[in-house]
Order: sequence, then C-alpha cells, then structure tokens
Amino acid sequence: MKAALVLGGYFDSTKDTSSKGFDGFQHIKKNIFEKIETDVFIHSWQPEIKNTLVDLYNPKSIISETQIDFRPILSERNLYQKNLNFFDNMGRLSSDKFSQFYSLSKAFELVVNYEKKVEKDYDIVIKGRFDLGRINRNTSIEFPVQSINFDKDLDMSKIYFAYWNQLEYGPADMWWYSNSKNMRKFANLYNKSLNDYWHIGSNFYNSFSDDQKFQIFNIHCVLKQFLIDNDLWEKSSYLKTIWE
Repeated sequence: MKAALVLGGYFDSTKDTSSKGFDGFQHIKKNIFEKIETDVFIHSWQPEIKNTLVDLYNPKSIISETQIDFRPILSERNLYQKNLNFFDNMGRLSSDKFSQFYSLSKAFELVVNYEKKVEKDYDIVIKGRFDLGRINRNTSIEFPVQSINFDKDLDMSKIYFAYWNQLEYGPADMWWYSNSKNMRKFANLYNKSLNDYWHIGSNFYNSFSDDQKFQIFNIHCVLKQFLIDNDLWEKSSYLKTIWE
C-alpha cells in the first residue's frame, strides 16, 4: 500500500504567525509518513526555499514559482463589489482563494501526471498543507480540524474530512484523503472554480442571497459545490480529530 501527499502554497502560514512549516513537517511525519509509505508532490509559491522543501520531503515532483497576481481576474470580472468584499466579510483577500486553488490544483496535476507515467495509481492520495497540525491552534477551540486523523485501513471509496460544526457551509479544508480515482478530480478544482463559480451570474453566485454573495469565495462553500458537481458529496465522511 502506498500514498501520495499533496502540498501547496506557502511553507509558513501567511495569516497565523505561530503556524510554521517545520512544525507541520513533524506532524506529517508522525501522522502520515510513519503510517504508510508516501510519495510527496509539491507546488510552492516560494522558489527561494525550494532546496529546503526538497531536503525535507524529497518530493517525486515539485513546481516552485513566484506568486501569480490574481487581482486582475477579479477586476476584469467586476468582483470587487462591496457585497463580494471577502476581506471585510471573511478576513481574507478574495485573490487569495485563486492563489490557493491554483497551487493545490497544480500539485494534484503532478500526481496525475506521475501516475500516468508509471501506469499505476496510488492507493491513497492525501491533501495536506505545509503547516498541518499547527494552523489556527490559538483559535480552533472545539474542533481541531488542522490535526489530521489518518487511517490507511478505512474504506477509500469514501472521501474523508475533519468533522466540525460548519458542515452546512461545507467541509473543513485543512486536509482530506481518498483513493486516487476520487482525489484526481481535484486537479480541476481551480479551472472549475474559475469557469463555473467565480463570476457574476453563475449558478453558484445566484444560489446566495444578495447579502451573502461574498460566500462565493468561501472555500468551504466552494468545496461543497465542487464535491456535489463531481459526485463526491455523497461519498464524504467526517472523522473526529484530537489535539496533539
């Protein structure tokens, strides 16, 4: 049995200064690497630390590029309207969502391409983050969703997320895992969001009331819609997590 771990974005959290990638590596080592043989696939926005990432993770494949400016897309689509101001409503810049999904999709593409090359699928594919187990530890009181509950013996026809109290919006986005057939669909997460969700007049946009339009950039809502559109929502299962 073998797993692939997908990592994308920034090594340290850009919003939680206490959440560090080196600490995340220790969490990943304990909760994933020590449980199953794992290959790592990385997309990073920090070319200056590429050697560090290679030394830590010895990835099968890595893309390391400078941060793309996604703000022109929001401007072209008139997504800077007051009722879409995600920064005011949710505490994050809307362009961050484009960056997050782009990086994640690119990392998933690396897995897909590698599987095609070797003509063999991974038994399990895990979406993680560099600071797994650390992010938002000072604010996540009841549901430690950043701490992965990984069990290689579960039924991988299902897709596993952390249990929390906001499932009406969508799943927690710190980690999830399933078989390769289910997980390879996330290579299309950015393009699907760009083309079908993140523009005025989309069915996704119209599903929210006027005072909730900013939710089109709520990652949990977007993930839920993506799961529904890819026949994964009914396969979703939620695991309790614990503090370490």
